[in-house]
Amino acid sequence: MTGHGETHPPDGRPLPGGGAGLDRLPTEYLNTVLESARWRCEMLGTEFSTGEIARQLSIRAVILHRQRGLMERAAFLKLCTALLDDKEIVAEGGIDPDMVNGAAGSSPISDWLEIADRDGIADLQKFLCNSNRRRLAERGRVLLGELIPALGRAGDLSCEHDRAMRLAGISFCRSAGNVRLPPKINWQPVSWTLLQDLEDRIMQEDGAADELIRPAGINNRVELCQLMARTAWLTGMRPAELFSFTIEDAEEVLSDETAGLPGILAGQGAGMAEPPAHPAPASCPARPARMLRIRTIKTRNARASLRQQFRVQILDGIDDEDLSCIERLSCLGGLHLSRQHVRNLIRHCDRLMRRASLEVDPGRPDPVQLHFMRHAFIDHARLVMHPARIAALTGHTARDSVNGYGRRYRRYRPSAKAGRWFPSPDPQRVAEIAREWSRPDPEPSMEPAIGHQTQLPDPSPTDVG
Repeated sequence: MTGHGETHPPDGRPLPGGGAGLDRLPTEYLNTVLESARWRCEMLGTEFSTGEIARQLSIRAVILHRQRGLMERAAFLKLCTALLDDKEIVAEGGIDPDMVNGAAGSSPISDWLEIADRDGIADLQKFLCNSNRRRLAERGRVLLGELIPALGRAGDLSCEHDRAMRLAGISFCRSAGNVRLPPKINWQPVSWTLLQDLEDRIMQEDGAADELIRPAGINNRVELCQLMARTAWLTGMRPAELFSFTIEDAEEVLSDETAGLPGILAGQGAGMAEPPAHPAPASCPARPARMLRIRTIKTRNARASLRQQFRVQILDGIDDEDLSCIERLSCLGGLHLSRQHVRNLIRHCDRLMRRASLEVDPGRPDPVQLHFMRHAFIDHARLVMHPARIAALTGHTARDSVNGYGRRYRRYRPSAKAGRWFPSPDPQRVAEIAREWSRPDPEPSMEPAIGHQTQLPDPSPTDVG
């Protein structure tokens, strides 16, 4: 699937003013709608038919720019008129072979014409004649309200906004121009207890030996999923970042780089209550503090003055079992896996997480997946840390991005108790972020916000002849 958010008609393909010929129709628009309609039917497990074209035009009218939606509607109206009026139907309910042959250069159109009949095309033409953009968008909202949950039940693990874009056949949300990403409104926390329940259920799965990850000391993907879930919950790393971080000795690495390291190791982070471990150990033997060096992804849209390839987390006070989990997972970095291998492993672990979540917590609005662990980390941190500290730990450079995770009205309270273990950030990085945020923004931040609910636009009524 490709992004289809263009707002200008393709050059050299004017809409026909009269006579019939597919060579004069804007086939780019026709192909886009047909391909996205078939893609939607495949995702939902439904059969493609001429009626699905009307549904797809309605869904896309909600999200696309006004001009693009109008051109797509007009293109299909012209095509239906050409099919019904310009040629005789040689067989009852059939389509003129000349029209099918004329569409040979466009696979989506020719594939549709092979299954289309005169009645279906007549119904589509009547629908388009009686529908302006406003009516299409109203119908599209109703359809999205039904199809977004259906896509979730079919196994799509993304947020509702991403599902809406996928149903419309649009892969690049900025192309729509009128879809806003508000903070989550139905977020539910992922507690330490729920994490343990998920781990127990995941470990009941049968995991065949995986030669791809065995060199890292991880036997199978079930074990990998358990390690990834816990490490992401503890550190807030993105799933892809779990394959490229390293763990080092903090004193040796930061003694010369970070003047505030003694304060960190003593648990004197500004703006955060004393972070107890989970569960609080009876006795914790003294040991050198460990440090994570995380390669931050998604740095292209970061604020230029704060862009940084790596970020640091100090693992002071961490439980031995949790530290062992992180150390084991850090061995994945030495495998130098390709992006495709990483994506495949993440998808497999997400499926394991989703199945476990549906069994452990069936009433949850959205089944838990790996990226939820990052949301859970930031959601809890927003209560006990200043935003600059959270940004230093998570790799963000915009305050709005930090506030986009977890509950909408989650705010820092000096009196709040952490109730769980948190790593400590590099104090120099915290000061750098706080200093930069205190300045006026030279331009709007390009860092993408995190959204959960689709905010649909209210297009103005526009009739198309």
